[in-house]
Amino acid sequence: MNYKIPKISVIMPVYNGEQYLKSAINSVLTQDFENFEFLIINDGSTDNTSEILGGIRDPRVRVINLSTNKGIVTALNTGIMASRGEFVARMDCDDVSRKNRFNLQLKFLSNHTDHAVVGSFVRIVNPEQKLLYTIENPTRDQAIKKHLLTDSCLAHGSVMMRRSALLDVGMYSANKKVRHAEDYDLFVRLASKYKLANLPEYLYTRVEHKDSISHKNSERQLKAAKYISRNAKKIIKLGPFPKFSILMPTYNKAPFIAQSIESVLNQTFKDWELVIIDDGSSDATDLKVKKYKNDIRVVYLKNPHNLGKAKTRNRLVKESLGDIIGELDSDDVLYPDALRIMFSEHQNNKNVGMIYSQFEYCDQQLNPISPGFCRDLRGHETNLHNHVASAFRTYKKEILNKTSGFDVTLNGAEDLDMVYKIEEVAPILFVDKVLYKYRRCSSRIKAAIAESLISQGKAKFYAYLRRRSNRTQNITLTLLFRQLLNLGYQLAKVYMRSS
Repeated sequence: MNYKIPKISVIMPVYNGEQYLKSAINSVLTQDFENFEFLIINDGSTDNTSEILGGIRDPRVRVINLSTNKGIVTALNTGIMASRGEFVARMDCDDVSRKNRFNLQLKFLSNHTDHAVVGSFVRIVNPEQKLLYTIENPTRDQAIKKHLLTDSCLAHGSVMMRRSALLDVGMYSANKKVRHAEDYDLFVRLASKYKLANLPEYLYTRVEHKDSISHKNSERQLKAAKYISRNAKKIIKLGPFPKFSILMPTYNKAPFIAQSIESVLNQTFKDWELVIIDDGSSDATDLKVKKYKNDIRVVYLKNPHNLGKAKTRNRLVKESLGDIIGELDSDDVLYPDALRIMFSEHQNNKNVGMIYSQFEYCDQQLNPISPGFCRDLRGHETNLHNHVASAFRTYKKEILNKTSGFDVTLNGAEDLDMVYKIEEVAPILFVDKVLYKYRRCSSRIKAAIAESLISQGKAKFYAYLRRRSNRTQNITLTLLFRQLLNLGYQLAKVYMRSS
């Protein structure tokens, strides 16, 4: 199709990128949105890059050759000044964009005229295209801006931006103090004037290899990021934020989730937000939650597909705005005073990383069955000695962010693992009041129970290894063996009961 004025200008700088260049170019030229120009800035390459670019016959491609290697900032700004599109899409020469990336990002920016930038979730692969890990950055503007105070949370190659906004903030900076983190610096300056977003879709795949710029300049990037972070705190206007963020992961809990939400709405403490992430439910969860869409304190987000409990919890933490975080499962409920009591305890105990309360087991109708097992720790005891910390768990976000997050390999025991991690970096505190109703579900299948018990064993072993290396808070190998043996006994009972 022949367009006179392109809607999007795709800008890709390249310097000696022959190894991955063809796949990067192909992922752009095969986009299902076709009205774009593709500006490739050859930044003085000395390998086979020029020959590869010379063989392209697509009329949408414009190659700009720089006589010598000028660096990525000059290359990017050269591309922006030569661009004609209303929107500028970034692309790195060793990465791949999903076929519908431009379509989805253009649709978002067209529907959200107050936003200047939109990125996406990212897949990280090795040179053999094996998936290493994924990045689920925050998606909403205020969460992104809060994150930008300390670090970037937009994958540079994944973003689409308004050209007018880029010109407004002066494009990429040539300031040597931001060199190697020029994208972070740009996003901070854009955030001072415009809204930003990430789409909850994996639209971009980054190849991680030893020759990538991020590998070569990691120490310099860190130094530049510290400088940019100080500037971000001066120019990004934030808040006011809710004091308490309730995080609710949900998956096929339509019969119960309304009661869970209502228990938050009925809190005596009112300065909160409820962040719900639907992890690919196939029931009526969507209809149940959308009844609360008029309450701006209730934030409803979705995963692109079922990511599992740990990834969903990690994403919830990133999306939250409060300094205090509480976890509420979507089939359980809080007592009306839960947030007031826990917030007060956090205010009175500034050094404490996690505060947990007592809970009670309930039947399907939330009638109490029996008291929970929570209690205070005794002497030098930790949760690795005896697991006594459960719902209602609340954290200081600053402390939680000092950990490595919820472990995505521990589906079913990621919360237990987090308890271990928190008490390794900060004190924890028990509030001896029943603040949480835990609904016992008789429909838990054998496989799920077995997976949880196995994950608990892994969590205990990982904690043992961490503490052994730190020479702190550890248990004896004999006690660890006894605990693992007990989990094995419980696992055997599960299978014997169902056989």
